[in-house]
Amino acid sequence: MNEWKTKRLKELLSFEKKGITPAYTEKGNNAILVLNQKCNRDFSIRFDAAQYHDTNKKGVPASLLLRKGDILINSTGKGTLGRVAQFEGSPYPTTIDSHMLLLRPADEIDALYLGYALKQFQAVLMTKGIGSSGQEELDKLSLNDIKISFPGDINQQRHIARSLHLLDIKIELNRQLNDNL
Repeated sequence: MNEWKTKRLKELLSFEKKGITPAYTEKGNNAILVLNQKCNRDFSIRFDAAQYHDTNKKGVPASLLLRKGDILINSTGKGTLGRVAQFEGSPYPTTIDSHMLLLRPADEIDALYLGYALKQFQAVLMTKGIGSSGQEELDKLSLNDIKISFPGDINQQRHIARSLHLLDIKIELNRQLNDNL
């Protein structure tokens, strides 16, 4: 039997950083896609609200170019603060704006598994805003309070995460079928 571990979220991350302040532009040769908090809905990324950033005006560090499996949390805004989603990829180079927080898992934990685990804490994260005047910021210290339980065997983590992901795909297909009816 595989042993389960419990660790603080911060111990399971290899990278944590807020996004860029974009120089908005139209789609073009020197533009990359920028996700904002409007793109993070219902535990998924919606690209219809994304905009473009002009890399000629301001570069983007390679570490802030999104990778499949990255976890995004809305870090500002009343009503959007604390939303969690996992980046599943894009055909275009993509980054996030300064109203989102990028979490990249360490090697010890499967990215998809950690994404599903964090989704369970979204309601808690939504209450962790500090500040006033409608522009609350996520209290990043509250990420220390989150404890994640996971199997020590990464293959078991992958199996659990893939099973949940297949259920999500089925739910989305059923939603699309219902919309067509």
